[in-house]
Amino acid sequence: MFGTDGIRGYPNQGYFSPEKLVRLGRALCHFLRERGLDQPVLLGKDTRESGDMLASSLSAGLTSGGFSVVWGGVLPSGAVAYLSRKNDFSLGVVISASHNSGEYNGIKLFSAQGKKLKVEEERQIKRFYEEGRGVEGKGMGRIEISSSHFQAEYLQFLEEVFSGLSLTGFKVLLDCAHGACFQVAPEAFRRLGAYVDAYNVLPNGRNINQGCGATSPSFALERLQATEADIAFSFDGDGDRVIVIAPTGKVLDGDHLLAILALFYQRNGWLSSSRVVSTVMSNVGLERFLEQKGIQLERTEVGDRWVLEAMEAGGVVLGGEQSGHIILRRYHSTGDGILTALELMRVLVETGLSLEELLEGFRPYPQYLKSFSVSCKPPLEELTSLREICEEVRNRLGSEGRILLRYSGTEPLLRVMLEGESVSLLKELMERIGEGIEASSQLQGLGAG
Repeated sequence: MFGTDGIRGYPNQGYFSPEKLVRLGRALCHFLRERGLDQPVLLGKDTRESGDMLASSLSAGLTSGGFSVVWGGVLPSGAVAYLSRKNDFSLGVVISASHNSGEYNGIKLFSAQGKKLKVEEERQIKRFYEEGRGVEGKGMGRIEISSSHFQAEYLQFLEEVFSGLSLTGFKVLLDCAHGACFQVAPEAFRRLGAYVDAYNVLPNGRNINQGCGATSPSFALERLQATEADIAFSFDGDGDRVIVIAPTGKVLDGDHLLAILALFYQRNGWLSSSRVVSTVMSNVGLERFLEQKGIQLERTEVGDRWVLEAMEAGGVVLGGEQSGHIILRRYHSTGDGILTALELMRVLVETGLSLEELLEGFRPYPQYLKSFSVSCKPPLEELTSLREICEEVRNRLGSEGRILLRYSGTEPLLRVMLEGESVSLLKELMERIGEGIEASSQLQGLGAG
């Protein structure tokens, strides 16, 4: 049911049929009552045309179990997390498939503290769902619609965090991916004085992430070069990640942002314990760069929830993922693309340095990432032939190289990351791994041969 980041799938199929969404809503009621929670549930969504059906069906299950639901309308994930914490909601629900294309949809859940639910909590919800649990005899909940009010609250939060920051004189290009950021991101930058050139702000329910946004930074790059803006930010569908394009045309991912913010925090005395948390996907170049500055990089498995858990356990204020999820614990409890973009603007204003100057000495190793379609997801350690190929690849990469295989938590894909000093070697080795994946009967659902 739950993958790396919530539940993901196709509307009217699997867990996302109306009947099963009602069942999930009732399971959530049981989960919340067991924790002594009885406040309303906040529900926000991105711009997908299936969002209303998912929201209505899930709300039917929640209200039938006695929980009122407040529809916040189109809101970024970071806004739902913040508002859940601020307004004492029992749960924050985001209807979104994040960076995926418009035919997908998904559900993300945030606790009353504005944090992604823990794995054990998701397992409990799944068990309640499978057992058909609900809440009887608690009356009926109601649905309240209050979209503009919550957008205003979130924008006020951003203004308070960045009070005193003036972006007057900056021309900022925003690619909002026809997604959840299309209204609040341009407004947030304008309120701080920036001249905003906003693109992909005309959602039609189907065009979210279509050739734009954080997974297609080439769109913003082309517009940046044509408009001579000072900087460009590309958000994904639910706005929890951001990719940056420098005026030179260089595309900066989460590793670059962590490098810049870590040094800025260190200089300001904010980097508690001189540590930053990221995942196994982060480039070894980031690790080397931070080591030279006296900062330790702690790695977790993929998923921003694991990053946050490690940050909280170690009292770390800065963490994130290479994909552009950045968690700024000084202000927030989850990844927030708009918050991250504005924090980078603060760095530019207060240091007076360019992005290239801020990244001086940061040399990422070449990485090659590729996703392969699979029909089944057997444990990787059981794939003897593929393991042998991977061992061969490790030997050829040498001590400075890395290989990482992991299944997507939301799609039928096996993701492969190779890292080393030679791009041509990485491409050659990726082809070898691809041949092994395609030849694997276990991965292709053809038996155990």
